[in-house]
Amino acid sequence: MQFIPTLALAILIPVFSLADLSGLRICLDPGHGGGPGTGKWFEAVINFQVALDTEELLDAQNPDSVILTVRDSMATQATLSQREFVANSNNADFFHSIHHNAFAGTSNYTLALYEQLSAGGQPQWPGAANTFATIVSHEIYLALRTTSDYGARGDMDFLGFNLGVLNDLTMPGDLSEGSFWDYPAEIRRLQNKAYNRTEAESILFAFLDYYNAPRPATGTLNGIVTNLTTSQPANGIQVTISPNFGVDSVYTTDAFGNGYFCFDQLPPGNYTITAISAFDTVSVTKSVVGGMINHKDISLAASAVGAPTLRWIVYQNNAVLVNIAPVTGATGYRLFYTDNLANWSDSQFVDITSASVSLTNSFPADTTIFIKVRAFNSVGISEFSSDTYGCFTGDRDQRILIVDGFDRFGGSGSWSENTHDFAARHGRAWGAAGVGFSTIANEIVGSSMLSGFWGVDWVLGDESTQD
Repeated sequence: MQFIPTLALAILIPVFSLADLSGLRICLDPGHGGGPGTGKWFEAVINFQVALDTEELLDAQNPDSVILTVRDSMATQATLSQREFVANSNNADFFHSIHHNAFAGTSNYTLALYEQLSAGGQPQWPGAANTFATIVSHEIYLALRTTSDYGARGDMDFLGFNLGVLNDLTMPGDLSEGSFWDYPAEIRRLQNKAYNRTEAESILFAFLDYYNAPRPATGTLNGIVTNLTTSQPANGIQVTISPNFGVDSVYTTDAFGNGYFCFDQLPPGNYTITAISAFDTVSVTKSVVGGMINHKDISLAASAVGAPTLRWIVYQNNAVLVNIAPVTGATGYRLFYTDNLANWSDSQFVDITSASVSLTNSFPADTTIFIKVRAFNSVGISEFSSDTYGCFTGDRDQRILIVDGFDRFGGSGSWSENTHDFAARHGRAWGAAGVGFSTIANEIVGSSMLSGFWGVDWVLGDESTQD
């Protein structure tokens, strides 16, 4: 660790206003590396994208140069010393390492770290690294709207050790943790490149403010489109802006479930933003301030209603008991049924208005039946159905309770569909063997529900891709 005299530091702290970033050499470090399959791959991809966008935005401010510690490939596993060497050998004026944090998917705050001489001690670059860290943490927090701004923290106080990527620098440097890449909602947002660029824009603003240079005259307007029916971010929504002043006037939200839209390089003024789905059109207005990342969220009906979740289909006392997890916005549920999993008819259904009912004489007696459910309201019917459950509609000496424990969809599992009929397939086999059966979700089953059953058939299926 190198001690820098206070007198030398005074030269590095900006005190005059600049027209732009002329004469400055800024080093950006996309944190982490390693190829696909390594633990930090997802974060490395994000860090690299944000670094590339930040480089482009900084270049427009006429610096002497913007240096990336890793440029040829995200797969380059540069050591911390190699990253510092790039900054030192290029005589950079400032070093900024771009990272995203992780903590068991439960946190999503913004933080920037600087090097300390000791725990509770002074920054290695007092008035420089800690000042920039304060600015950049706040700007990223405002841009990404994370849960809170942890601000600038000394590495010894916050971590208990010095960050290896900062401790041999010959210029001020910091490390930002923009957001948490394992936080469920943030995972979806970070897959959007316009969202990555928004973070880059906030880092640009931090450098401009730190060096007392003016911000761009234009502003950015972004937001989240929420589906009123499901209260979740909406995919595939067309968002338009007017007037457009020559910028792209249409943005379609992506398929990652983040609902994010963004328009940049907007002259200051009032704008109308319109979101359009197959079910609804909503327009809102927003005044855009130049040199700022402005936000305006939109809510509209983006689907008829969300898909329901079946809790159980149980035959008891000459009735079929149906229980569904209530769906927000639903006014009823349509129970499609069949006695043959290979043949379903859109005209063979029973409509119910309650999520929990006891049905008599609604289905053929002494028959193996299978049921899947779609929710509906005045707008329409849900795009997807529930999983398929079943029961035998009669009394048999032997009765099996089928427990649906299959919960692995997408991700690391091999089943990529929205729903499954695995429990129903087990029911088909039991029914053909002359055994009565009912079906229940594993999240619901309890010991009190096992009474009267001869045995339990617990369906797990593809729960893992490892032993």
